[in-house]
Amino acid sequence: MRISARRKNNLKIAAMTSMVIFTLFAVFSGTFAWFNINQSVLENGDNMNVDRLTSVLSKVHFHAQVGTKTITENDVSTNYYLFEKDEYASIEIGDDNIAGELEFNENSGAYKDWEAKADQTSTLSTYSLLAQDHPILILFDIVPYTSTSPSEIKLDFRTGSQYLGFADSVQRSGNPLSSIVQFNAFGLTSSLPSGGSYNSDTQAYSDTYLYGVERGITYDKKWVTISDAETATFDSDGLINIFSNLDAQGNPTSTVYTQIGVIMNYSIESLEFIYNKFLGNEILNENLFFTWDWTMEM
Repeated sequence: MRISARRKNNLKIAAMTSMVIFTLFAVFSGTFAWFNINQSVLENGDNMNVDRLTSVLSKVHFHAQVGTKTITENDVSTNYYLFEKDEYASIEIGDDNIAGELEFNENSGAYKDWEAKADQTSTLSTYSLLAQDHPILILFDIVPYTSTSPSEIKLDFRTGSQYLGFADSVQRSGNPLSSIVQFNAFGLTSSLPSGGSYNSDTQAYSDTYLYGVERGITYDKKWVTISDAETATFDSDGLINIFSNLDAQGNPTSTVYTQIGVIMNYSIESLEFIYNKFLGNEILNENLFFTWDWTMEM
């Protein structure tokens, strides 16, 4: 993700490797964990490394989806996502403009659910034919600025990986996560609305964020596009612009954003394309490990 401001430094997050586990069975029912993160980040865990940051950014939050909520207005009922308001993990940017370590919030329901698992290989939700929709909310806090002196904000995701669907083989580990995810992004001028408290099968959440019509979000930011003819197109330069506040002349708008929100979710079409490409390969009967293979540049 690239966010440039008047202060021209780059933020780069070389995000956690082995962050996601993806399982394919013969009939393409599988399990998929967004955050496969070890408890100890420094000693035996994967670490999200962050270079020196521009002061336009102050914190990055990761929020788990915990459920949905139906809201009825004018006799029309709509399902919305509920994300746990307490972040599951975060990166703090200090006053000295240096990023801290990736920190886990042990009080969050998502962390408690992960900690309770015997094998600790699944962190949030699992993927299957009956449960294909598992978004994660990432919030980027922007350092306050004014409409009269706006910051230039540009958020890019960049990968050097090639599309797994074009490869000659699929591996047991190290497969690029960029091949199977897609994003929706939005600028916030105030916090996301509260979805209220929520009780899941395992946790009680005192407050949640409310966002998006369930499965109605437009995931228009992705590296891979699958056409109606079931052909795949991969972004050749590996760079996708997630969010920008620049107008057609390249100047920042007067809108004052307090956060950038990004919803990351599975690309079901790409998963199916990859499965069909390697149909019959015995490795699909095993767990396949995917690596978070892109940098986020601000």
